[in-house]
Amino acid sequence: MTKPEELGSKSTSQVDPHTLQPHPRNTFIYGEEEDISELVALIESSGWVKPLVITPNRTIISGHRRWKAVLTLGWHSVGVEVREFQTEVEELEALLLENASREKTVEQKVREGKAWEVVEKEKAKKRQVELAGTHRRGKTSDLVANLPQGMETGRTRERVSARVGMKARTYSKASQVVDLIDREFSQGNLEAAKGLRRVLNLQSVDAAYQLLKQPSQKRHQILSAHTGGKLKLTKLMSQTPFDSDLEAENSDTISAEAERIKSLAVGDVVFINITWQEKAGISERKWNGFWGVVQSNQMGITVNMGAEVINVKASDLKPVDLADEQLTQLQEVAEQILQLRMNQLDEMEVTMLNFLQQRVLFTSKQLSYLEYMESLH
Repeated sequence: MTKPEELGSKSTSQVDPHTLQPHPRNTFIYGEEEDISELVALIESSGWVKPLVITPNRTIISGHRRWKAVLTLGWHSVGVEVREFQTEVEELEALLLENASREKTVEQKVREGKAWEVVEKEKAKKRQVELAGTHRRGKTSDLVANLPQGMETGRTRERVSARVGMKARTYSKASQVVDLIDREFSQGNLEAAKGLRRVLNLQSVDAAYQLLKQPSQKRHQILSAHTGGKLKLTKLMSQTPFDSDLEAENSDTISAEAERIKSLAVGDVVFINITWQEKAGISERKWNGFWGVVQSNQMGITVNMGAEVINVKASDLKPVDLADEQLTQLQEVAEQILQLRMNQLDEMEVTMLNFLQQRVLFTSKQLSYLEYMESLH
């Protein structure tokens, strides 16, 4: 693994911190709202600060918080290590490596991951060119175009998620949430963006991901109602007061079916349990004993089974009761299986997915087989 000090040639000197500038990627990855009061007090009491790493044009690579601290203290000189980089990507890699040990929020980890994706893709291109250069036959462009992507990229998502300390599927979900936060900010929905950020960083990736799957108006209403503490998503997402035409909580005429619908939220994993005697003619009964994922709980229930989406009553469903950690794993496996069912599968693959879609706990071999199937499709 590359170490930060291995990137670029270097020299040391003293400079005026007022002449330095932050790296343009630093704020995007780590944000601006950082409390440096303790660092300011520490530097003030010791009178020393670790040298900052900068480029020849005085862009900071490492030490943005230290830089802000010495500016706050009014220093006119600070030690720097000037390091020269061959490319902007090498510069970005050094920025990421220099910040590897700092404590980060989920959002910061994802933004680091997005930056690592840029670095990894550039390295993959370089490997392709180098490999093509060793091949003495055929045109380089043709050879590069035909190199197996799996071999060259080494499954970039897995490498990137490992770098930032997250599981690949969790990273994928969190990345989608961060993209939504950026869209909300760009559209001027500041409170919604900040609310979503709080859920992602202070509660869980899954909670934020469930919000992402809601219609924007309902998501904004949920976040507006959430003023702090833990967001109880199952309750909030299924509450019908978010629909102006129905005040379900205050109504004395709620049916048993409506009560059952209230207990289900979009994204819940549920077993299909259609009564054969009452619904002998309904084709959906073929899914009895299988689990699916609630896709909509408005005007009845629709459940995504992967191969199709079925309409059922809430009374036809049996919620999955698992501990939080087991439920999180099931949700990840469900996403894999439902996505795989969208592909052209052979008989053995369908049989295996049928087997797994009737279970809630999985062995390491079964999970490895799912990863293998994903690589094929």
